[in-house]
Amino acid sequence: MSQSKNSSTFSPDSGHVDTGKKSRARESDWLVQAVHLQPADPELHLGRAMVLQRQQRLDAALAAIDRALAVKPEYGAAYAQLGDVLKDLGRIDDALASYDRAIARDPGHAPAYAGKSIALLLTERLKPGWELYEWRWSVKKTVGTKPSSSIWNGTSHCESLLLLPEQGLGDEIFFSGMVHDLVPYADKLTLIADPRLVSLFQRSFGPHGVEVVSKLAPIPEFSDQVPLGSVGRYFRSDSHSFASVRSPYLEACSTTRESPRNTLHGAGELVCGLSWSSRNAAFGDEKSHDLEGLAALIDACDVVVTVSNTTAHLAGALGRPALVLLPSGRGLMWYWHLERGDSPWYPSLKLFRQARSGEWSGVIEQTRQEVLHRIPA
Repeated sequence: MSQSKNSSTFSPDSGHVDTGKKSRARESDWLVQAVHLQPADPELHLGRAMVLQRQQRLDAALAAIDRALAVKPEYGAAYAQLGDVLKDLGRIDDALASYDRAIARDPGHAPAYAGKSIALLLTERLKPGWELYEWRWSVKKTVGTKPSSSIWNGTSHCESLLLLPEQGLGDEIFFSGMVHDLVPYADKLTLIADPRLVSLFQRSFGPHGVEVVSKLAPIPEFSDQVPLGSVGRYFRSDSHSFASVRSPYLEACSTTRESPRNTLHGAGELVCGLSWSSRNAAFGDEKSHDLEGLAALIDACDVVVTVSNTTAHLAGALGRPALVLLPSGRGLMWYWHLERGDSPWYPSLKLFRQARSGEWSGVIEQTRQEVLHRIPA
């Protein structure tokens, strides 16, 4: 379903094609020299820790943060970074304590609040996690536009409610699973979407009274607005709230999906789709523009094997069986949570996790056995 380029290196932990390893190595060498020349500069130690974390050298990152704190014991940013590294190591309670230390020393440090929110959501402490998730707007890497006025309060009925997209393509698909929950709260509900998702969303949500508009088109008039990433705080605040999850909530084009079905299916055969990467514009690759075709292909499969990418989200949203291979630590998205082999967001998915970061052989063997088990006798 997706193929990495021969000139790049695929990093399964992050689910993208990585073309920046050499530049990060050069950055690390530069920081080593800078730290050697200015050992009393805590920001240099912290900068080196960030690079080491991206390189998955977590023990070395911890050591660099220790040196930063030795120079500046009340360094709030260092405690926030320590929380991130501890989270990657799976030490969630220690990470939360470190985020709290960062906040105590610097009450306005947005990355500490944002990091704490992810740690809470990761461990399914949803209510406090969603509350802190609003700090994402104060972190530079957040993709999207925060509403400046007329923000929906989560309870009142409004004349016209505008749902704003944010983050990546997979995130739009993921958060759109709560669109149905919003329908009773507005006379007119408009979902702004990536243009590649418009036809898929219109087919799936249009019959329920939702208007879908491309984010490249003029914004319709509205009385209230809310970002998709903020909807979870109102409708998925605890385990009981997942009773309202719909599966499927997206629908592939009936005409388009017949072609791969007719081509792939044979008597007594298991049709298994395989997706091992996703394209990311930030790493120099164009993303697939034919999401209708991808949805049709997924719908034609008996089972899909994939890493954490757009394919996984589409399979879950379409209610198709999929086996998702997940990393441990860095690269694990919060909505896959910890330890569990199922997904409360996507009932049709089965999750297979690394026992240790970087080790895929066990995950692949478990997935292979699951596929073999599904082959008709």
